[in-house]
Amino acid sequence: MSKDTFKLVTEFPITEYRCGARAGERVRLRRELAILDHRDRPTGKIHAPGEIWTVVRGAAEEPRVLCFTNRTVNRTPGTMMPVFGIGL
Repeated sequence: MSKDTFKLVTEFPITEYRCGARAGERVRLRRELAILDHRDRPTGKIHAPGEIWTVVRGAAEEPRVLCFTNRTVNRTPGTMMPVFGIGL
């Protein structure tokens, strides 16, 4: 049995993050973004500088991360891609 544990999160009340980002804002990547799995290992997927992402509402659960969506990647409405932790 795996040591990993997961918790289903169904509420996303965070609309403004401490870093100043707000849900609905669009951001452009300044540098390559390497995607990591739930064990912080590279998946091999890399997003290129210049891609446009949208900040989405976040969960109040730990770990607190700033979440983005990229509709070219996440084709299912309402899906999110956690990108990085910001120490909230």
